[in-house]
Amino acid sequence: MVQFHQDLSESSVRSWYFESRSVNERTDHTRLRRACFIDYAREMALVAVVHNRDGTKTIAGLTQMQKSSFSDRARFAIVVSDHWQHRGIGGQLLQKLINVAKSEGLGLLRAAFLPENDNLKHLFEKFGFSIVNASPDEPLYAELELPPASTRQSAYPGV
Repeated sequence: MVQFHQDLSESSVRSWYFESRSVNERTDHTRLRRACFIDYAREMALVAVVHNRDGTKTIAGLTQMQKSSFSDRARFAIVVSDHWQHRGIGGQLLQKLINVAKSEGLGLLRAAFLPENDNLKHLFEKFGFSIVNASPDEPLYAELELPPASTRQSAYPGV
């Protein structure tokens, strides 16, 4: 995870956190421990790992989802390391996250993102998300309504 954060460009950091954050802040042990050891009842994290030719592994991207305590909704965020962007990793992570959300009986997935992030906007539109602009001074929101549980396939397909 430390290497993943070290590899993120300032633009990717801003896209993920909506502000600049130093690599030391992003890789603080307490913060990383919270990010890596999640409460699976309310949270889910998916990590895209690439196996390198030299036998090492690299984290190429990740997505985190947090379910609402009071509804069938969840919010999520997704980030792909700059070196691995435009290679389908974001789409794979997003598809897996949608599968998890369906298996969890969620009715709506929602992600906030910066208006200048055309890559995320394109990815969300490709997967059928509606793009909502609450206000010119706020981030955009991507929303995907999921089918009712009664029309879904078996739990955890392809996860």
